[in-house]
Order: sequence, then C-alpha cells, then structure tokens
Amino acid sequence: AAFGQQPLPSQLSLKEAEKKWTNKPIDPTVVKYRPTVSTYYETPDGKAKLLFLRDVLDVDTVAKAWEHIRNLRMVSVKGSRRKCLRGSPGEDLLLGYKDELHLDPQTSRKQTHPQLSAPSVHQFPRFRGLWPLCWEMEDILREYIPAYWVGREIDDKHGPTTRDEGNRSDFFMQPGAPHRAAVEAMEDWGLWYNIPGSNFTTITVNHNTRFLAHKDANNSSGALSCMAAFRRFAGGELCFPRLGVALNVKERDMLVCDCPQELHGTLSTPQGNRYTVVTYTREGLTRSGIPKK
Repeated sequence: AAFGQQPLPSQLSLKEAEKKWTNKPIDPTVVKYRPTVSTYYETPDGKAKLLFLRDVLDVDTVAKAWEHIRNLRMVSVKGSRRKCLRGSPGEDLLLGYKDELHLDPQTSRKQTHPQLSAPSVHQFPRFRGLWPLCWEMEDILREYIPAYWVGREIDDKHGPTTRDEGNRSDFFMQPGAPHRAAVEAMEDWGLWYNIPGSNFTTITVNHNTRFLAHKDANNSSGALSCMAAFRRFAGGELCFPRLGVALNVKERDMLVCDCPQELHGTLSTPQGNRYTVVTYTREGLTRSGIPKK
C-alpha cells in the first residue's frame, strides 16, 4: 500500500483544544484530512500522533479474533459514568487488568491491589482468544515505531509492573468461579500486570458506541493505543479535532494513536455492526504509576 507522512495543520494547544471540545460532539467541518492509504502523522519534534495502516492485520488472526468477539457478553453503555459516552447507544467491555481499587462485592472490603476485570475471569476463553491479536498489534507497532518501546517494556518505568506474589484476582477465588484453573494458571505464569506475552495491560471492546471528544485519562502518559475494527458498518469515523484528521478504520486496518493526550471521538453513530478492539497500557499498572495508587 502507498505510505505517506502528512504535515499537521496549524493547531490549537492541547489545553486550548480541551477547553473548546471536551465532552462535546465534534463538528465535521474541523476535518482537513481523510486518509485512504497508510499514513503517519507526527509533531515537528518527531512525536508520533497517528499511524494508520491499511490491510496490515493477518487474515487468519482477524478471523479467529472475530469468533471470540462475536460471543462476548457485553455491557450497555447507556448507564456509563463516562461523560464522553453521554447519550451513546451500544455496548463495551473491559478485559485485562484494571487499576481502580473497588470494594469487593463478596466481602465489602476494599481491594488492596489491581485486579483482572470480572469479564476477564467469567469469559476467560474469549479474553484468552484475543491475546494473539494483541501480540500482532504490538509486533506491528514495534516494526513501525521502534523507538516507542524505550522505557515501555515489562517492568520498565513506563511498562507493566510486577505483581507481588499472592496478589491474585478476587473474582476467580470466589466459590464456583468459572475457569478457575485457567485463570489461576495465568496468574501463576504471568507475574506482571499485563496481557500475557505483551507489554499492554488492558483491552477494551466497543460495539456501535459513539464518543464525544475526550482523552483517555487513565492511560499511561505518552503511551500509544492500538485499535482494530471488525465487521461491516457505515459511519463511526474516529476524529482527532485538534489535528484535523478523521479515519475510517475498516477490518484488517490498524490505527495507532496518542489517545492519552489528543482529544478524539466519533463523528457519527455507526450504522450496521461496528466492533473495535483497543489495546493499551493503564498508568496505574506501570512501575511509574502504581505507587500513586
């Protein structure tokens, strides 16, 4: 595929953009670029902002991932506390580790360490089925932006940190928890807060959601997120208003983006069936971020 590097338009500062657009619908007139070929956007000082790659994901990996995605039991976003999902239809699901410390519903005690999300345990075979997609996305990111990984590998300052021995997830320790042996084996094998075999900590799956302009505040500062889309749909372009870019990510495409710092949202509600899988690193699961928790 053709590959080009595009200049960024004259832009507001990050703070000015936040003041103007945060938790608001994005006006389509801000869009200056709609790339249809693989394209890379960076700041004048060389900081990666967007990497859009067409038809780069392996056909077999995508097909196998879809078989697990289609069977996920997802959660409606209608009651979400996230302001950027206000009024949105659709569903989402978080898989992997979370850095919030909640009350354990079984014991009413506050969690003392980060945990796997409940769906990661109760739907473990589907969570496990998405790991190969996560690995491939990481490999592609490493190939195209190798310098990104400096300081972001497992147990680096900005990479997934070590789990203390015995810091198990409460959900699989409950009586009658499904997939207990598989989850226990995973936690015994992987002694970091990561998706096993990768330097990401968490996966979010979205189905037909529409986002107002927002930043991913819980992501590791300066980290990049990877996104893949599934099925057939129209609309739902992902827009970065400060950069003037809107991207129509289709199946087998991959998008890498600076979601912790750049406002982004969807231009319209997807029509059809639009699933996205986003892999990323949460700040509170890194060696630099976990002490703050």
